[in-house]
Amino acid sequence: MTRAGFLVALAAQFACLGCSNEEAPKAPPQNLSAAAPSAADFRITQRVTDQADLLDPAAEARLTRVLADFERRTAHQLVVVTVTSLDGRDVADYTRDLANRSGIGRADQDDGVVLLVAPQERRMRIAVGIGLESVLTNEICREIIESVLVPRFRQVDFAGGIEAGVAALIARLDQAPGMSAAPR
Repeated sequence: MTRAGFLVALAAQFACLGCSNEEAPKAPPQNLSAAAPSAADFRITQRVTDQADLLDPAAEARLTRVLADFERRTAHQLVVVTVTSLDGRDVADYTRDLANRSGIGRADQDDGVVLLVAPQERRMRIAVGIGLESVLTNEICREIIESVLVPRFRQVDFAGGIEAGVAALIARLDQAPGMSAAPR
């Protein structure tokens, strides 16, 4: 299957995706990249890590600028990760472990956020450090996934969905009292 064909098939599969970890109907396995590091070795080293190749270079550059500006302005760290596979792991466990292993957010504030997309398994997760859970609750993250990301993914607009999801997360954090300026 061509990459374009896979992305169209993937977009159709997002119709059954929610935020829960309930089992969605399985698509035939796709080998997106044999060269990806194993889950145990993988660390986030940049603001946008696109292992699944869902973003074109321009979208990746735009996201990187937005995330850098947000971090500079607030000191909170928000990263985007697409992975080729969850290696059979639960998306919540995978995302949390990856964030912790990579040291996302400030350790003393626990204020990191990871937006993870695993297209092979049709799973997404927004993992939020304890320091931001009062602002980005599970319900808010679920709403962002279901109303912002999924509709764009169904239209095969992965970059647009991810960019809109990041914008929604940043907007929510900016609306919270005391969240929009970096601590001095």
